[in-house]
Amino acid sequence: MFLLQISLAIDCYELKSDLPNITINDTNIDVNIKSHSIIDVIQELVFEYAETFYKVRIPDISFKSGNMLFEINDAKVSDLLIQNVSGMVADQDIFVSINQLFAQIKFEYVFRQQVYPYGSGTGAGIMDLIFDVKAVASAKLSVQCKDFFEIEKFVPQLFIDKFSLQLPDANPFLQAMIMIVTKMFKQVANEMLSGVLQDLSLIMNQNMFKMQPLNFVDPSFATDKRYVNFQLGEKLNLKMTGQVCKFDKTKQRCDGLQKLQELQVPLNRLNDPLSFSISIQALQSVITQINNQSIYTLNMTLNSVVNTGIIATYQTQNGGACSLLINCYAKVVKRSYDNIYDAVCMKIAKVLSGEIEESEINKINELFSQYYNSIYSFGGHTAQNQIVVYLAQHWVQIGMKLLNNGSVDIE
Repeated sequence: MFLLQISLAIDCYELKSDLPNITINDTNIDVNIKSHSIIDVIQELVFEYAETFYKVRIPDISFKSGNMLFEINDAKVSDLLIQNVSGMVADQDIFVSINQLFAQIKFEYVFRQQVYPYGSGTGAGIMDLIFDVKAVASAKLSVQCKDFFEIEKFVPQLFIDKFSLQLPDANPFLQAMIMIVTKMFKQVANEMLSGVLQDLSLIMNQNMFKMQPLNFVDPSFATDKRYVNFQLGEKLNLKMTGQVCKFDKTKQRCDGLQKLQELQVPLNRLNDPLSFSISIQALQSVITQINNQSIYTLNMTLNSVVNTGIIATYQTQNGGACSLLINCYAKVVKRSYDNIYDAVCMKIAKVLSGEIEESEINKINELFSQYYNSIYSFGGHTAQNQIVVYLAQHWVQIGMKLLNNGSVDIE
């Protein structure tokens, strides 16, 4: 076997803050993805992360075919086409099938005869493959790196259906041996790609562990997305702190996180493929940071949740007091192919008492559309036809549907 045998040192990103040690009691965002929807999300992720294979370095390989010794150097995936992704969730395992993938591997080679007349040569080659991948995987809250989840198990199998080899620079002797050589190269290609797949979970974990556990609206306005719970069963449940903080890139520190009141996460959840609950405390942290970062003077307090929205008190720019009804809505924001999140925005829906200028309402709603809590939920869903439910006192729930037929719904 020509497995990559990568040994990766664990390098965990640790967020510096006033709240370094978090537990499930610090939950202010609760995300639920139905098990049958997880496969749809995985399908989106497979397409999104396909370009990762172009960056994977395949180790140089030496092997024998008859009396000839081959060395393959600088091998890389130059083309990859993914069409069919399917799967299922059973207990805590995810089973994934990716059928009829097409891959092209370009490489340099050296060959030497080990018997008389001791011929040798060099050249460039191309391998074209159509193959299937079957894999079983599971994930959990990481023990190695707190505040992250990790891929715990990843067992892939690869089956090559069709294979072709091109050696356009080969000398006449090697061309005469092409059928024998092709059979050996097919075995090598199988083991090369199996090695890449085998170490994919290690690479993905290491990449995740290095990422900042934050979603950014701008370089300083960020939502803390450290995980305090990760459970996979009939649904995927993620719990996060969800507060907004001020990020200092130089110090790698997020200021403004607080020990908040412990709230009971709602037991009743929406029946949508993706749903999440966000607390009034997490929403209030948006207002706090708008003030702390001198974006705008926003003297607003979110008091309680009623059936129609959130009751807030507000001191206007003229010093008057009024009572407002705040509504929430979600939008999908895509910063890059691997940075897709849901923005939970607020807006003033109604003035309940007191007076406030229409221009001031418009200014605040514009701010709320730009500064918000952001929730990472892997993408693959749409903000269209969303459901928003206001639960007594502390929580807002939002339900979202999956994308259909490759449609796009992003900001």
